[in-house]
Amino acid sequence: MPWQCASRETGRTYIHPFDNQAVMAGQGTIVSELLQQLHAPDLIVASIGGGGLISGIISAAKHLSPKTRVVGVETEKLLTEPAASCSVAALIEGRIAINPGENVVVALCGANVALEDVRRRRACI
Repeated sequence: MPWQCASRETGRTYIHPFDNQAVMAGQGTIVSELLQQLHAPDLIVASIGGGGLISGIISAAKHLSPKTRVVGVETEKLLTEPAASCSVAALIEGRIAINPGENVVVALCGANVALEDVRRRRACI
């Protein structure tokens, strides 16, 4: 893989962004922080990209808040998913079942993306 060659050539350590237990554990701290602010949410919605974020959230929720449901939302044919827009859209469109009175949390991740930058990049493709 290209990253292995780059690691050998530069002497730097490559840390996989999602296929790494330490990374997943770090992502799971979201749930710990969330529980400090909102006692036992009924539902956490998170995007699925490589799987590190959702894996960390599921693992931590199972341990720290076992009654909390976790739902993953995957993007479909998008250049990027700015700030978990697919997770929010899935909720708005009613694709995730929510019971009246439930506390719902959407884990926002990723950088903010300027639409003008996306349009410019698409013009170059």
